[in-house]
Amino acid sequence: MTYVSWYLSMLIAGTFAVSAWSKLHSRAAFGEFAVAYARYVVKVPDGIDPFDAAPLTCAGVTTYKAVKVAGTRSSDLVAVFGVGGLGHLAIQYAAIAGGRVPLVIELLSPAHRPVQVTRDLPNFWRGSYAAVKSDMRGRYPRHPWPDDPVAAPATRRAKPRGT
Repeated sequence: MTYVSWYLSMLIAGTFAVSAWSKLHSRAAFGEFAVAYARYVVKVPDGIDPFDAAPLTCAGVTTYKAVKVAGTRSSDLVAVFGVGGLGHLAIQYAAIAGGRVPLVIELLSPAHRPVQVTRDLPNFWRGSYAAVKSDMRGRYPRHPWPDDPVAAPATRRAKPRGT
């Protein structure tokens, strides 16, 4: 499998135009074969599943460049806001570069208001969670506030009526 940077190869070649985008996208982007300049093509090494390599192409390059341009070193503290599609790769690249990426968890109420911020989740569950649970049970009685949140099944629902 080969990943092609279509937009970049067309810009460099000087042939990119708005009308060409639809032709390029429909004919080649999802095609079985493509023609491109070798300098804009990267071969996925044998033994790596294309499914596993896919995130490294666009999202991976985006986050890698941010870490590289920032000049991340072993003494640096790196902040990544949101651990979604790009965030998880940014954390890995920053760690590879030697940066420290502390995990900060913000517990939100059912109304999406911040209730507690912690860097130490195990101690939060053993310590201040009891006070948070008591307060949240009073404010949001229809939501489950388990005594042992580590063992409780995850849910997005409020408690059923009558419980």
